[in-house]
Amino acid sequence: MPDEEAIAYRRNFLLAPIILSLMCAGGLVGLVANVVAGGPWWILVLWLMGVGWMSFGHLRVAYAVTVEGGRLHWKGYFREESVLLTEIVSVRSISNGQIEVVECADGRKLPIGVFQRYKQFVQAINQAYPGTPFSVSAYAEFIDKMRF
Repeated sequence: MPDEEAIAYRRNFLLAPIILSLMCAGGLVGLVANVVAGGPWWILVLWLMGVGWMSFGHLRVAYAVTVEGGRLHWKGYFREESVLLTEIVSVRSISNGQIEVVECADGRKLPIGVFQRYKQFVQAINQAYPGTPFSVSAYAEFIDKMRF
């Protein structure tokens, strides 16, 4: 039986919403200024569409993942999920390795952003629960070496 101590991985909860809000505010201010001045307003509309697309991508990724008692607890900005480790079918990389998607037997897909300390998180899971489909990707190795 694995140790009951929780294995946790989290990123800064407010970082993505703050950056995306600032990008949106800057785009709106620029849009108003360009409309008033008669400038190329369509460029800022494209900017705001890009910010919307990035918001969709970044805010659907987990900001906290915990493994405790044989269950993976996934917490995102708009939903929370919990799944038994035995129900995880695979873990695959998307977006050049920046996101790991946990695919469950019932079809759920839980995206996890790969940031610093992700490598240690995966290693701790594999040590406590051998046989899980988690592995350390090349991107996770790279980002772990980039100390900020």
